[in-house]
Amino acid sequence: MAKKITLNGQFRKSISEVFEEFVVSRTASGLSDITLTTYRHHFHSISKHLDIQKPMEDLSRRDLDEMVVSMRRARLAHNSISSYCRVFRTFLNWCKRNGLNAPEIPNIKDKDTVKESYTDEELIALLERPKKNCSFCDYRNWVIVNFLMNCGCRSSSLAP
Repeated sequence: MAKKITLNGQFRKSISEVFEEFVVSRTASGLSDITLTTYRHHFHSISKHLDIQKPMEDLSRRDLDEMVVSMRRARLAHNSISSYCRVFRTFLNWCKRNGLNAPEIPNIKDKDTVKESYTDEELIALLERPKKNCSFCDYRNWVIVNFLMNCGCRSSSLAP
């Protein structure tokens, strides 16, 4: 039988294959199913912007930079890109601890997103009693909102 050529005693594994080893390792260490599912979903999203069939030892910092640029061009939200990179950084750190060559991924910090609040006029319109011929859903929503506003369930910091 012919002997296969190996690199550093291992066959050239793809990023995807090494990621599966990472998931098995994290499962064995007791990580929750929800965390593992998040890792898999994020890796799936990353695979749209990075060739995960590429050999792990060929992964470079340039590949990671191009992945981030591809995500930005696809108009992914800044915080989504940050989340994907955090998960991938966890994977790359695991690779390093296990003797695999892995580049550093850019650190992308979350941005605080400021959401516009309703104006007083918009709040008055939302809290206005619906007409008699409104749908059940409109009436139900109005009743729930008014109940919560008037039952004392609100915190004192929200009191007028």
